[in-house]
Amino acid sequence: MKKLIILSSIILLNVSCFAQTKDTVNLNEIQISGRHSDKDPISVTHLNTDSTKTLFTGQDPFYIMNRYVPGIYSQSDNGVGLGYCYMHLRGFDQTRIAYSLNDIPIQENEDQGIYFSNMPGFYNNISSIDVERGVGINKSGTTAMAGSVNMQTRSMLDTQMNFSYGYGSYNTNAASLGYTSGKLSNNMAFGLQGSYLTTDGFKHNSGAKGGNIFGQVGYFGKSNIFKVYGFYGSSSNQMAYGTPTDSMIKADYRVNTNIPSEQDKFQQSFIAANWVNFKSSKLTFNTSLYSNSVIGSYSVMIDTLYQFGIGSHQIGAMSNAVYHENNLTLNIGVNYNYYQRMHNNYLTSNVDNVFYVNHGYKQDFIGYLKADYRIGNFNLFGECQSRTVNFSYKENMNVGGSALADFNTTWSFLNPKVGIKYSKNSHDVYFSIAHSKREPTRSDLFNGYDGITPIGGGIYTALGDTFSINLKPESIYDFELGSSYRKNGLMLSGNLYAMYITNELVAIGRLNYIVFHVKKNLSHSIRTGIEANVSYSTGHFFFATNGCWSYNKIDTGNSGYVTPFATPGLIFNNFAVYKRKFYSVGLNGMYVSKSYLDNTQNENYTSPQYYIINFVGALTYNKMSLTFNVNNILNQKYYIPAGIVNGHSSYYVGALFNYFATLRVII
Repeated sequence: MKKLIILSSIILLNVSCFAQTKDTVNLNEIQISGRHSDKDPISVTHLNTDSTKTLFTGQDPFYIMNRYVPGIYSQSDNGVGLGYCYMHLRGFDQTRIAYSLNDIPIQENEDQGIYFSNMPGFYNNISSIDVERGVGINKSGTTAMAGSVNMQTRSMLDTQMNFSYGYGSYNTNAASLGYTSGKLSNNMAFGLQGSYLTTDGFKHNSGAKGGNIFGQVGYFGKSNIFKVYGFYGSSSNQMAYGTPTDSMIKADYRVNTNIPSEQDKFQQSFIAANWVNFKSSKLTFNTSLYSNSVIGSYSVMIDTLYQFGIGSHQIGAMSNAVYHENNLTLNIGVNYNYYQRMHNNYLTSNVDNVFYVNHGYKQDFIGYLKADYRIGNFNLFGECQSRTVNFSYKENMNVGGSALADFNTTWSFLNPKVGIKYSKNSHDVYFSIAHSKREPTRSDLFNGYDGITPIGGGIYTALGDTFSINLKPESIYDFELGSSYRKNGLMLSGNLYAMYITNELVAIGRLNYIVFHVKKNLSHSIRTGIEANVSYSTGHFFFATNGCWSYNKIDTGNSGYVTPFATPGLIFNNFAVYKRKFYSVGLNGMYVSKSYLDNTQNENYTSPQYYIINFVGALTYNKMSLTFNVNNILNQKYYIPAGIVNGHSSYYVGALFNYFATLRVII
């Protein structure tokens, strides 16, 4: 591995973006979930979205998080961070990360992913993001293995109107308009936020467009808070998920192997009702009901153009009680959600020629208990989640009237976590141990296909591909040791982690007919690493850096322990900003080391290291600002691993030199 050349970085107008513990927020508005306190022994980064607005150009939230959170790198199908985007943390893909909004799960339950492409401009709706790294005992959904991301919606209690419009390379437009009423005389408040964006994409024929509307209304009494909030998002994308080979990219860096007629259209709607009851100064109850639906279709060219339709709906209820008594805090809660998703497939040229219709059903029963006890400068922490998951699959119609495929299974998990933290003055030290299990996704079980046909002996087929359904749940033990120090504008934090996994589901380097990475269980794998944050602010100058060095190995059974697919060993972000009263300028640099394209550790199949530098400038006057983002100022070509296609290296690519300017007004 070549030496890392560290340089520069970006504008950050508020140091709180780098805080490792959760900032104080308006407790009159947020859900009182007892989620985390600054005494918990966890590795967490808190992002204040207002502080990062100068970086937001309409892109997926993944592209904001990967600048501030150690160990994250992101990729997008079209190369500009709009449309379909994906996030990796500690060498795991986003299906091993739990995503929630106000502690309510918002990821797709069958395949455990999240698609911000369904709700363009969603970043405008949230006030903060907490990214917890490592195993987290998620109270409302799939237990996190790599980490968890919890987003908080914007406050209604500040009277404000906001407007923004931005334009940049590849005919990218992003606009937003919002209003919050503040607390009215009848203790009510409401808010409304709308966002819209469109882009031609960096790759050829990779445009995306869409928007979302977010609304909320609430009653804020002395002992009760009632809130109803939700969003509706709609998007249309030209597909760009294809995996061009190295020779194709050399011939045309912007090549798109998907044809223009391969497109998708999706809508996502979410609504939640929340009641917080302050029973006393010691006891608080919190209850939420929620519904999350996604409907749409996408086309895929195989031998001809096929249309795949999806319609999903999830409903759930969660409730918890938080009790404080002297140095003891107890949090106990339950969650139940029911999920149903319909799949169908037909020829685009003949909508009546339906090849299959099937339904997947998933039920999640969760109970959890969390306890914090403080003894002097020490905080003892323990929590445990009991989770029972049932997944069933029913083939309602299959190709040519062939045998119907039914599948049903139940998993039961007990996931504990314990830790201790010592805090004194401006520094702290913590240690934690966690164990969790995670079930395979539907795509993992079915090799990425929607409709399957049994052919006997536990073997199934889909689109000419054959496979068996014999995957086991993943199991992980996670050890975390960390420390932080803050004083006189200096912030230092570091974390050592060691994650030992059995039955990890690992991409084997083979893509199926619809460009899905086929996976299998491996007996043993290791994820270990060092994560660090450093920031220093003095006068008009601010500097910060975060990074992660990791050692990742899997036991393939054939060639021993090897570095797995798409796991770079070193990721660094560097920041430098100079700020005056009316303007600021800054640089941001991101380095990602090489990674492998399969699980053979073959040096002939690697994704090369890359280092990109971005510039940000801002002019501010009262409540108006004009920001300038110039990304990849050195016009570097960089590659993200996609796998091996017919013996050739395949990559996703990032955009070359590009710009974006945004005008923001707050009234």
